[in-house]
Amino acid sequence: MKEKRWIMYCKIQVMKSEGFSQRQVTKMTGYSRKAVRRYWNMTADEYDEQIMGNAKKSSLEQHKEQILMWLREYREVTAAQIFDWLQEKYEVVISESSVRRYVNKLRKEYDIKSEFPKRDYQALADPPMGYQMQIDIGIVTVENTTTRKYQKLYCIGFVLSNSRYKYGIWYDYPPTASNMVNAIKACFQWLGGKPKELVFDQDRLIAVAENYGDIIYTKEQALQHHSHNM
Repeated sequence: MKEKRWIMYCKIQVMKSEGFSQRQVTKMTGYSRKAVRRYWNMTADEYDEQIMGNAKKSSLEQHKEQILMWLREYREVTAAQIFDWLQEKYEVVISESSVRRYVNKLRKEYDIKSEFPKRDYQALADPPMGYQMQIDIGIVTVENTTTRKYQKLYCIGFVLSNSRYKYGIWYDYPPTASNMVNAIKACFQWLGGKPKELVFDQDRLIAVAENYGDIIYTKEQALQHHSHNM
């Protein structure tokens, strides 16, 4: 139920950012006019407080000791990592911003300092709904249940910068540039649309060199880049 409400909120905000009216959103989605009006001008933080506030607070308090253990044992852990662990281990339905606020509160309350060096920069505000998506490649070592040997798995992961909605494709081999292009297409198809901006954390599959500021793309990305700008 909680996840459905969050998906409803995100869909309404995305369609609003694309220029649809409340009446059009109601007709196209089948949501009630009351629901559309309620979520229309609501920010993500307001959604956290008004809609999910009590449920999220109780959910986080339920895992308070586990979170404290992670913070004390892994001083360098980030709120984003704790957010992922809570979802993986306990299937907690909660926004990353709520976890971030709760983790910061626990760090101050129990004087748990991060081992990360102090940065001379700060995080940017989240871009509008549907504007930006981050893309990264991850590697994990797991045990093959058939061979009982350990092997590496690779994942091309996608995260919508505002809602933190995630999508990923796994490979049992290092993904190529073609895999990256096909994964992006599959992600767009799954989302039912595409953001205006893509941010790549690791660009080794995207660009092979720079020529005095002019990026030289791999063959696959050059074709994708050209068609994207037409």
